[in-house]
Amino acid sequence: AKILKKGKPDLDSRKRVQSHIRQFATIERCYQEMMDLELKNNHKYDEILRVRDDAFLLKGINPLHETKSYPDILVNHCDNWYGLNDKAALMLRPTAEIYFTGFLRTLFLDSGEIEVQKAIRNPETLTKVILEKGNVTVHQDGERLPVAPIRGQELDGCLHMLYTKCWKDLMAKIDYQLTEQHPRCPGDRTPWPNAVTGEYPPDAVKQDRLE
Repeated sequence: AKILKKGKPDLDSRKRVQSHIRQFATIERCYQEMMDLELKNNHKYDEILRVRDDAFLLKGINPLHETKSYPDILVNHCDNWYGLNDKAALMLRPTAEIYFTGFLRTLFLDSGEIEVQKAIRNPETLTKVILEKGNVTVHQDGERLPVAPIRGQELDGCLHMLYTKCWKDLMAKIDYQLTEQHPRCPGDRTPWPNAVTGEYPPDAVKQDRLE
């Protein structure tokens, strides 16, 4: 799990890795419990929405099947940190096993591969590697999945939005206005440069718009 120690030099890398491992273990347990429910009810889900417990939805989310041509998995295009935004994901049921069980497997079974070591620097790039190895179709479209983390209390917390221009463009497209109860977090700013390359992440991120 040493590969997750890259980036964010101002944070304790050991505690950061431990936190990520706990998160990935919880994600995998969630998948096991979902399968138990499917077995109990003798019915498989069509689509799975995975969100963190600090997720804030800027507007309602519609199923993938409502679009003319839909991907295997949908994520927000903002704050993707060289990979794929890992705060929320809407996916078809066959993709769920690849996604939910891929984090620990990739870290502990596939991390010896040179390509994997070079590609992974944070949870976002880990998410990208998992889905690329799973050969699934990914779309990045925040208009269809407008989810941001909330910091503080649920009734008056601030929204954690780092890619400034991306979020401003997204909120304008979905006609969402920040409120006094849920402003943008005051400490947020356009992302800092990568610790290795010195390059800043692109503030304008490619968006795969679903019709």
